[in-house]
Amino acid sequence: MSEANIQQTVLREQQVLQRFGIGRTTWRDGVQSGKFPKPIKFSTRCVGWRVADLDALEERLAAEALADE
Repeated sequence: MSEANIQQTVLREQQVLQRFGIGRTTWRDGVQSGKFPKPIKFSTRCVGWRVADLDALEERLAAEALADE
C-alpha cells in the first residue's frame, strides 16, 4: 500500500479504540472536547477517522508526554 493510500485510510471507532487502548467514553469525551480529532461522517450512523489525523494525534500525545518528564 502506498503512503498516499495509507494517509487516506479511515478507521472505524472500534479500530481507533484498539489502537489507542482507551474506552469508548474516554474517546468520545476527547472528541467532544477537541482533544481528539473529529470523525468523518459517512451517514447518520457511520463515522470514521483518517489515519493521518490519528498519526498526528499520536505524535502530539508523545510530545506532550516527553515534555511532562
